Amino acid sequence: MQDQQQSNSVTGHPQGYILCGGQSRRFGSDKARLEIDNTPMISRVADSLSRWTQPIIAIADKANKYQDLKLETITDLQAGLGPLGGLQTALLHAKEHSSIPWIVLTSCDMTTLSTDWLDEIWVQAQSPEQYQAVLFEETSPPRLNPFPGCYHISLLSQIEKQLQAKTLAFKKLILSTQIKIKTIPLPQDWPSVPQINTIQDATNWENSQQQNQ
Repeated sequence: MQDQQQSNSVTGHPQGYILCGGQSRRFGSDKARLEIDNTPMISRVADSLSRWTQPIIAIADKANKYQDLKLETITDLQAGLGPLGGLQTALLHAKEHSSIPWIVLTSCDMTTLSTDWLDEIWVQAQSPEQYQAVLFEETSPPRLNPFPGCYHISLLSQIEKQLQAKTLAFKKLILSTQIKIKTIPLPQDWPSVPQINTIQDATNWENSQQQNQ
């Protein structure tokens, strides 16, 4: 724990967590291992995140699932609760292991993760307004993007209430009037395919990259 706290104090940034899901039913296989430019997606995300903070911790359905990729992996505290359960796991882990009461949370299927984006949400998280979450928001159509996002450990009580009510939707949490959220416009360099959830998403991403070459 001492090493983790020291690494946080050196960067001045919260610990980074990557949600990896479990079954990847829509994708058909473990999408975290889908290779883009000969690198698994989760490794691309971890590499980008590690340039901004340390340590980086993956949350998955099995411990050490990505040990072969040299990525520390912990299991959900409660299985089958989706991204909301993953957020709870990350916040509780940070509460015990980090000196900073915030985390930065992303997902393994992000096609792009810019340190400039992380700087932007972290600046807002440190506002005297005492926000509990900072997220990017699309304007047309209106939509909150939970990843990447900064989340405060004070969210734990609201998450617990929601889980007890068996309301697992992450969207329900970030739209709740019970918590204080700061939303900021999408960055200008936000990709046309921000996440890969299906094989079609992967194809669309590859096509977009070819068009940009």
